[in-house]
Amino acid sequence: MTSTGKESSISFICGDITKQASECIVNPTNRHLASKSVNSVDGSIRMAAGPGLAEECSRVRGFHKGQALLTGGYNLPARHIIHVVSPSSEDRDSFLHLRGCFLSALDTARVYGLHQIVFPAIGTGLNGLPVGYAAECAVGAVRDWIRHNTGYSMEVIFCLYNEEIKKVFESVYRRAVTGHLGDQSAWTESNKSQPPSEEPEIYKPCRKPDVPVRPHAYEGSGNYIFISYSHKNDREIHDIIYHLQKDGYNVWYDEGINAGDDYAENIVNHIDGCTVFLSMITEEFLVSKNCLDELEYARDEKEDDERFLIFLKEVNVPKKIKLQHSRIQNLHREREGEHFFHKLYQNSKIKKCRNDKEQSDSFLDLLSKVHKECLEQLSAEFKNYNDE
Repeated sequence: MTSTGKESSISFICGDITKQASECIVNPTNRHLASKSVNSVDGSIRMAAGPGLAEECSRVRGFHKGQALLTGGYNLPARHIIHVVSPSSEDRDSFLHLRGCFLSALDTARVYGLHQIVFPAIGTGLNGLPVGYAAECAVGAVRDWIRHNTGYSMEVIFCLYNEEIKKVFESVYRRAVTGHLGDQSAWTESNKSQPPSEEPEIYKPCRKPDVPVRPHAYEGSGNYIFISYSHKNDREIHDIIYHLQKDGYNVWYDEGINAGDDYAENIVNHIDGCTVFLSMITEEFLVSKNCLDELEYARDEKEDDERFLIFLKEVNVPKKIKLQHSRIQNLHREREGEHFFHKLYQNSKIKKCRNDKEQSDSFLDLLSKVHKECLEQLSAEFKNYNDE
């Protein structure tokens, strides 16, 4: 692994990307988010991930070049998948398009607090881009992103199909490190999109992806947090939910239930079953009948210590709501800043919503502590025995 920035790295491995147990892998797909071939990287990822991925992707509309979409990993060892629209040898602007795939994917990983990402050789294979061409663009884009995000650590792994492709990427990387990125010998004359004589303009700092990203609602039988919010605040709510899930908490929220006869029953059942009810208070929340209905129902059915008001912004709360919820805890997202999640996690009810893996880790920590104490006690007794 070769370091190229503060706590960031780039490495190259040979293997199957669907077998990588990482925070996220990148899937080069098309604008329809549907694979045309099982022999492509996209087709392999979809087959390995299972039907849940196809169902989630089917809800996305308007996916275009330069955008990135984060979904769950489903049956894959990877926790998440970041989808990008892959260029082909027929694209006139394939270099900038391919470069955008890497930058958008890295941006998205950063937005959702991920520090490890696995790329395939995007654009090669069925899409027809020469390996040398793709490698030059990939290495240049990733190194550029790392240089402009020095305060954020990112482990970048290129998972390549065979040893020959891996050697090409490693060769390009070595030339980049020594200042020879852009060597024309790496490109083929048959490719229609010739590389620029110099690297493209310096990449701008991290920006949020343009495509709405939906985290998964918890569907297990354990303790979970219910999030009540206005859909007009989707982007900010999704960021908070992903942060909670990344830290090991089970979260259920209405991710777009189709209105119908069972809509209210579905919401009511999940409020009844939740361990903690969080209301995400914004101006949009306070004028939404559905949100206020959920707030009122939770007030009637849940105990005071099972409810939280989370003020995403400073808003004027109607006196009636202030009176009805004056005894429950509240937090201000902007006011607390970086301490927001730390304070939220101090709540005893919230702590119960850690997932099984986290609870298992806590148990192992406790077991390790007990084991250490036993060893110390035995050591002390043995010392006393020798002294006697």
